[in-house]
Amino acid sequence: MEWHSKFSGPNTSPGFLLWQATQSWQRKVGK
Repeated sequence: MEWHSKFSGPNTSPGFLLWQATQSWQRKVGK
């Protein structure tokens, strides 16, 4: 997961990671 390495910082809370996963998934499905 490339977004994980980019956002692995103080915001790595379960909710934040879930949001990032959703955004990444929507990008792959939407395009």
